[in-house]
Amino acid sequence: MIKKFAGLSLKNKIIMGVLNLSEDTFYKGSLAGSAEEAAARAEKMVEKGAQIIDLGGMSTGPSSEPISAEEEKNRLLPAVKSVHEKVDVPISVDTQRAVVAEESLDLGASIINDISGFKADSEMAQVIADHDCFAIIMANRISGRIRTAEKKGKDISNMEKIKKGLKESLQICKKQNVDLKKISIDPGIGFGRGAKDDLKVLANLDELSTFRHPICLGVSRKSFIKKTLGLKGPQECLPGSLGVTALAVIGGTVDIIRTHDPEETSQLVRIIEAVQRAGET
Repeated sequence: MIKKFAGLSLKNKIIMGVLNLSEDTFYKGSLAGSAEEAAARAEKMVEKGAQIIDLGGMSTGPSSEPISAEEEKNRLLPAVKSVHEKVDVPISVDTQRAVVAEESLDLGASIINDISGFKADSEMAQVIADHDCFAIIMANRISGRIRTAEKKGKDISNMEKIKKGLKESLQICKKQNVDLKKISIDPGIGFGRGAKDDLKVLANLDELSTFRHPICLGVSRKSFIKKTLGLKGPQECLPGSLGVTALAVIGGTVDIIRTHDPEETSQLVRIIEAVQRAGET
C-alpha cells in the first residue's frame, strides 16, 4: 500500500474539504460565490481540519447541465490561484477536462480529481503524466463487455462494475505512463446507482483493498442518505454523513474522506483514531 498521498501521510485519514464555484451544486452550503470567498473559506476549512481543498467549477449532479470549458475555467482558475496564495495545503481540482486540469496545475493545484476516471477526455492521463501530479480516479463508464453481459440477463453486481471501471482507468494510466504511486481510487458513491445499491457498496468497501491504492470516499450529504432516512434535502444529511464516515473509518479501508464539513468530520475521525490507538497499547 502507498504510504503517502500528495505528501500527506496515510497513517491517519486525510480530510478533504469541498468548495464549489457552480451555483448548480447540489449542496448550496459548499458554494463559494467568488475567488476571494473561496480563499477565505478554504483558510477556515484548513483551520478546522481540512488537509486538502477540493475545488470544482462544474456541477456533476444528475440534474445538472454541462458547461463549456471556457466557462469552467472562468469559474475555477481564479479560485485556484486565490486559494493557492492563501493556504499551504494541497489543492485538488474536480474536473474531467484536460485543458482545465493543465491550467489548474500551472496555477498551483497538485491533485486532479476526475470522476470519469480519465475516460471523458482522452488527453487527461497524458496531462497527469506530463505534470507528474497526483490524481483521484472514480469508478465510471464500465466496459462494453459488462454491458453486453447485462443485456444477456447476467447479474453483474455493482461492486463488480466498480472494480471493472477502476481496472480500465488504471490501464489507461499504465498506457500513458502515469505514476501509479500517485493514484487514489474512488468507488463513486452517489453516481448512477440507487440508495440501496450505494449502501451495499459501502458495506463491502473492503473488496477494494485488493487494488492497493489509497481509497477516497465521498459520501458527504449525498442523496442515498436523504432517501434512506426520508429527509428533505442535503441540508439535513450531516448526521447521516458522519455515521457512514464513522463506519468506513472503523472498518479501516478508506484513506481520504471528501467532505463539505471538514470541522465535524475531522473531529469524528480523530476521536475514532484516538480510541483505536488507545486499544493498541
